[in-house]
Amino acid sequence: MTGIDHPEWCDRLHCTATGHAGAHRSAPVTVLPGGNIHANRYAPATDPAMTFIEIRCGTTLLSPEVAHGLGRVLVGLSRTADGDSGPPGGGTS
Repeated sequence: MTGIDHPEWCDRLHCTATGHAGAHRSAPVTVLPGGNIHANRYAPATDPAMTFIEIRCGTTLLSPEVAHGLGRVLVGLSRTADGDSGPPGGGTS
């Protein structure tokens, strides 16, 4: 293990932080099982306290069901980023 301090939510399998480069990332949450929309917490390696929500999506057109699922995932991730220690519900990892 490196001497990098990781936020408690950082998933080492998805983390690319290497000191002053890369980023800390949580495990991605999939909006719908089998879907291609994923979201996770993200923070630059240089400032782990500056948390963002990263979305990876293969499409820009969403069905109402998928949009609802994405909304639930985003709310859950934003709550954990704001200090709520609960799980980022609304999807499956």
